[in-house]
Amino acid sequence: MKRSSLARVFVCWLMSVFLWGCSENAAKEKVGISFGVGEAKRWPYEMEIMKGRAKELGLEVDARLNKNEKEKSQKSDCEDLINGGASVLVVVPRNADDASGILDLAHSRNVKVIMYARPATMGGFDFFVGYDTYKIGKSLGDFAAERILRGNVAILKGDEGDINTMPLSNGVNDSIRPYVESGNINVVADEYVDGWSPVQAKSLMTKILKQSGGKIDGVLAHNDILAEAAIEAIKDYGIKNKVMVVGMDAELPALKRLVRGEQDATVYMDSKVLAASAMDVAYGMVKNKPFTVNGRFETRSGEQIDAYLINGQIVTKENLHRLIVETGVYGEEDLQ
Repeated sequence: MKRSSLARVFVCWLMSVFLWGCSENAAKEKVGISFGVGEAKRWPYEMEIMKGRAKELGLEVDARLNKNEKEKSQKSDCEDLINGGASVLVVVPRNADDASGILDLAHSRNVKVIMYARPATMGGFDFFVGYDTYKIGKSLGDFAAERILRGNVAILKGDEGDINTMPLSNGVNDSIRPYVESGNINVVADEYVDGWSPVQAKSLMTKILKQSGGKIDGVLAHNDILAEAAIEAIKDYGIKNKVMVVGMDAELPALKRLVRGEQDATVYMDSKVLAASAMDVAYGMVKNKPFTVNGRFETRSGEQIDAYLINGQIVTKENLHRLIVETGVYGEEDLQ
């Protein structure tokens, strides 16, 4: 009887060790998603794409969409995610200039951090999944230069403190530089817009129009909201000749402006691909398997961080149906 009892105890002990090991492994395959974001419609949509891709990969996820204006609340979310067993965090920081609290917490617990779409400006994270803003800026510049050929151009840049603004600006400038140096294109203004504010963008554009006597042939805006502000200022000023305006983000109002001929181009960036790619990287990290690295991201501190970057596609009235309607982004009825 004693031998039998001891045997049963030993077997139970072995099973408990085995089950504990399995549960620990399962916990290590959990991914935490923390979006510290505003009200933009893209974030809930992209979070759902991530969840769907994680399910396909067999990953357990816990996701927090935090619209609170305080960074501390996002840090609390991340702490909850880590305590819940996440070994990898996918983070959109509320404050890209001060994400150190989240990063210090994660690394103290041996948790890897993937920054998504909005990187922490000073680095300290493990991987970045986002857009190749330099190439996107270059595409915008190429499009504008090839269509204007000769004339006055105004550039409305994003917020000076946004880490995406500089590479976007560099891409635009590198693209149009030969036209500027040849004298064919004259950049009459190259202005930052604080907080990407459409109100300030319209005010700046009005000032540019007055200073140039209304002689503007093209506007390169760093997003569609700034492009819309420029178009409003041009209309209010009463310019009759066609002014070429390009933006970025392929927001629905911008696509409608393409149809009406009020805006010449925007840039569509496939958020489905971006969100799914973040989960592919997370899967590689938790499984200790290879994942795709196609670039490097340089932080303000000069740190070079491995990245997966996707480019955008120039959308015009001519290719709108193929790129937007046929792919199911929007229907024809949405664009009216």
